[in-house]
Amino acid sequence: MEFYKKNKKVILISFAGVLCFSAIYWFMFKDDADVSDQDFLVTQVSVSPGDLIVGRELLGLLSRLRITTLDTEFFDRQDFLSLQDFSREITAQPVGRENPFAPFERVSPGASETEKVSPSAF
Repeated sequence: MEFYKKNKKVILISFAGVLCFSAIYWFMFKDDADVSDQDFLVTQVSVSPGDLIVGRELLGLLSRLRITTLDTEFFDRQDFLSLQDFSREITAQPVGRENPFAPFERVSPGASETEKVSPSAF
């Protein structure tokens, strides 16, 4: 009897562990003969005949696009080479705040902590 009093926690934890493992085994490895696939089906999508036709047409268009070839001789013609480039250099812009949603803070020169300032103060 003294053995049970000394090892009461160990015996309870061991019993709880065996109970948990047996529950897991029962739920994970039980016979699934009485469970059908319909029991786990969350949604069932019905496809109309019109959707099937549109899908086939889309697949046909994509297969035609795959075999499309481009004539690159166009880029060597004088008409293409005579075009002027009117693009402009994009200048670097200053980077914004690290977190644009953070409140505005201003550091006072004489103070050691920051004070929060409303956006209208800027």
